[in-house]
Amino acid sequence: MTGVETTSGRQAVLPNLSEPPRLAPSEDVSEAAIRLSRKQPANQTAAAILGNRLTTVWGLCQEAGDPLADPEVVHRLRVATRRSLAAFSLLKPLLPRKQHRRFVRWLRNLRRAAGTARDLDVIVDRLQHHLPPVADPESTLLKLLNLLGDYQVASRVPLQKWHHHLLRSNWAQRVDELTRGLSTKQKCERYGSFVSRRLTRCGKRFFATAGHSAKRADDLHQIRIEGKRLRYSLELVPTQSRKSAYDRCLRSLKKMQVALGDFTDHTAAAGCFERLREEGLPAELMPLVEELRREEHLLAELAQQRFTIWWNNKRRRRLRRRFSKTLKR
Repeated sequence: MTGVETTSGRQAVLPNLSEPPRLAPSEDVSEAAIRLSRKQPANQTAAAILGNRLTTVWGLCQEAGDPLADPEVVHRLRVATRRSLAAFSLLKPLLPRKQHRRFVRWLRNLRRAAGTARDLDVIVDRLQHHLPPVADPESTLLKLLNLLGDYQVASRVPLQKWHHHLLRSNWAQRVDELTRGLSTKQKCERYGSFVSRRLTRCGKRFFATAGHSAKRADDLHQIRIEGKRLRYSLELVPTQSRKSAYDRCLRSLKKMQVALGDFTDHTAAAGCFERLREEGLPAELMPLVEELRREEHLLAELAQQRFTIWWNNKRRRRLRRRFSKTLKR
């Protein structure tokens, strides 16, 4: 491990660049209760997938708008919206254009609202770990945490508004119309051939972005976005086709996301502190906010360096091979 001094005088630890990142806890896969048969008509399987993923989004949306909602619920909502968007992207040729556009618009807005709330949750949690067991009520860190706590509660308001908007827009009825329309569609190809073709296209898009070294921050952001899309799309591989290559491919994508996690968290935190600084905080908080902004920026750069070294030719080729084997019957 390598110590790097930050602006606060603390030691920012840069992990050994040769070590693979640890896996985060696995996320629930709602398709576990659905058997995705490659012989079933694609439209019927698509109806089951979208119905399941949209039901998950709705349940979490109702919970996440509570000002006292558990941060984990907000995190799960953001994941659920991403998984639903990946499904809509993969299944797009089967869907009426108007319905596809409507749900994608709703889901993107929900994802953005959940993302803003989640970023604040992460920052507050991180700063709380810097507090001593008994904090001075006049400490600037405690005052900043109290201010961020107010922002944290306020960040749930957009989620509440979107929940009410979707209620007024007859979300449940719209989901029912979508799934019933898909289920009754005539003369549709088998799910296995359809999803294989669509995943091939999804894979090409991912490897066009991630199939080379990533040296810029924008590159890492794009790899993260396309990696999540591919991962959540791979969950839709027919049950009979899930061989060992499938498990290894998903595991590689999860490792890649964990490797990118520190970079995205620190980048989001630096952006949050930058916005706080521009909003005109009390003068006594400005030095601390500027210090934290610089520290998060440095930590983001260190995380970017770590990922750039970790995401080498060997790992890229291995993931490409595993993906190709996953699509073979």
